[in-house]
Amino acid sequence: MKEKCVDKKVIGNYIKALRIRKDFNQEELAFRLNISREALSKIETGTHHPSFDTTARLRYLFNVDVNALLDDARLLKDTFDDNNE
Repeated sequence: MKEKCVDKKVIGNYIKALRIRKDFNQEELAFRLNISREALSKIETGTHHPSFDTTARLRYLFNVDVNALLDDARLLKDTFDDNNE
């Protein structure tokens, strides 16, 4: 069975959705993640993957398991893919 990969845009969109749900702007979330606003923007737009450290901080900040974070992002991707077929 082949494991589905989650692309950077899907992860970025999911992180953006979590940020908006917490009512943070990019500056606030970037500060809490100890990264620049520019780095967060690149993650949210799918230009870059979050680092391991950033992923760990996201886990604690949003109270989600890393696997759940990826699973939810995969689910979001699968839903998007199904709607575009």
